[in-house]
Amino acid sequence: MRARQRPPGLRCRFPRIPSRQPDEENLNAFEAIIVREFGRFWRWLRPPGLDPIALRRADRVLGFSLALMGFCPLFVGIFLYCRAPVSALVVGTALATLLLNLLVLRRSGAVQSAALTVAVTAWLTYTGLALLQGGHASPGLMWYATLPIISVALLGPRSGWWGWLLGAAIVTGFYLASINRVVIPCELSVRGLHFVEYTGLLGLMLCTLALTATFNAMEAAAQRQIGEALDHAMVADRTKGEFLANMSHEIRTPLNAMLGFAELLLDGAVEPDEAPDALRTIKRNGEHLLRIISDILDLSKIESGQMTLEQLPCDPAGVIRDRTSCSTSRM
Repeated sequence: MRARQRPPGLRCRFPRIPSRQPDEENLNAFEAIIVREFGRFWRWLRPPGLDPIALRRADRVLGFSLALMGFCPLFVGIFLYCRAPVSALVVGTALATLLLNLLVLRRSGAVQSAALTVAVTAWLTYTGLALLQGGHASPGLMWYATLPIISVALLGPRSGWWGWLLGAAIVTGFYLASINRVVIPCELSVRGLHFVEYTGLLGLMLCTLALTATFNAMEAAAQRQIGEALDHAMVADRTKGEFLANMSHEIRTPLNAMLGFAELLLDGAVEPDEAPDALRTIKRNGEHLLRIISDILDLSKIESGQMTLEQLPCDPAGVIRDRTSCSTSRM
């Protein structure tokens, strides 16, 4: 069989796909602007003058506070939509408290107090919403699940247990009130209760994601800082080893000159009129050796950050004479 041939004038041309679309470039530029501005805002919120450990804790407080504050306007609108103004007021008060807490943290640097304020604000907000929305049937009870996460991340494992116990005590109290037929009024209608329960469950999942993502981001940043510090320490240690290796040669050079001239003087190989020059050479090399030993001892000052620079006069001709005398002594 004879294969079909493509007509000579017919060619398949495919459109060239650019490596990056204009929309993608605009999106990347927009993301870069957002990241830059958010980083600037974050650095502005950070309290100045803290040590690295306290600064990491402050970053956690900032991250968790901003994550919780992001949900407050949303639920204020939901409660107003469901005609629950008191619940909206409770959430709005929590938003104002968290914002004021961040400003106080930036001004005072009291990280422990700021972390405790975040945990207590969350607990009081959840409890107030539960009291306003029927107690045991309140959708706000599910938010107590975030309380141990906040307590552990901001205050430590022991505080996490306290957060769990407080949440468990409130939930148990509402449950006992329910089985004993203690009526707790609900500000929401039945339809509003279902809507808040639905949106609250979605918000809880999103809030848990935001809190854990914030915690992981903080830990990743801390690990990067530790890695950078380890790299700097390894470079400093390697530089120190190279410096000591070079110093071994620098120490032997004046020692050779001193020993050489001392042997010449003891053997009587130096003319009497040249003996003062030999002694001066020994003295200069001794002073040079003293400076080298002082430089080695200054390593401890460099490592502790207490090294200071000094400007001293230098005699290049004298350095050349010292080197020449060292070479002469070895010959």
